[in-house]
Amino acid sequence: MALRDLTRRDVLRGLAAGGLLLSLPGRALARDVEGVHFDDTLTVGGQAFVLNGVGVRHATIFRVSVYAAGLYLPAASHDQAHVLAATTPKHLVAVFRRDVGRDQARDAFRDAIRAAAGSGAAAIESDITRFAAWIPAFAEGQRLTATFTPGSGITLTGSAASASFHASEAFGTALFGAWVGSHPVEDDLRRDLLGN
Repeated sequence: MALRDLTRRDVLRGLAAGGLLLSLPGRALARDVEGVHFDDTLTVGGQAFVLNGVGVRHATIFRVSVYAAGLYLPAASHDQAHVLAATTPKHLVAVFRRDVGRDQARDAFRDAIRAAAGSGAAAIESDITRFAAWIPAFAEGQRLTATFTPGSGITLTGSAASASFHASEAFGTALFGAWVGSHPVEDDLRRDLLGN
C-alpha cells in the first residue's frame, strides 16, 4: 500500500501501536463518534481536563446506540484504578442518540450503579434513591454530564433537568464504575473510555 493511500485513522493507529501517541503526556485528540464531537480539552469548575476516550453505549442484542460518551481526566490514563480513585477528578459527557424515557433511564442507571457498587451499594442507597427521583427523560441530542470532584462528590446535570444533582464521593465512584469499573454496563464502552 502506498503512503498516499493511508487514511488518517491508519496513521493514528500506527502511531498508537508504536507508542508515539502515548509519549505525549496529557495530550488527547478531539474525536467524533456517532455524529457527536468531543473537544480534546475543556475546563469545568476551574479544572482543566483532556479527552481520555470516547465510546458508545449500546442496548439490546441489536446493539442500538443509546448515547455517545466522552471521558475527561486531568491527564490521559488507561489505568482503571487510577481513573476510579477518589483523588482523581473526572468528567463525563453523554449525548443521547435516541429518545430514552424517564423510567428506562432510571432503571438502567440504578441497576448499573448498584452492580458497580457491589457490596457497597447499601451504603449509598439513599443517593441512589435520590438520583432515581432526579433523572429525567432524554430526547435525542440531549446531554447528561457527570463531574467528580475529590473531597466534594459528584454533580450531574441534564439538559432536560431543571436542576443539577449532587451526591457523595462513594456514589460518584459507583457511577463512574458503571462506565469503567470491573462490572461495567458494557465492556466495549469501558475499553473505549479508558482509551484502550
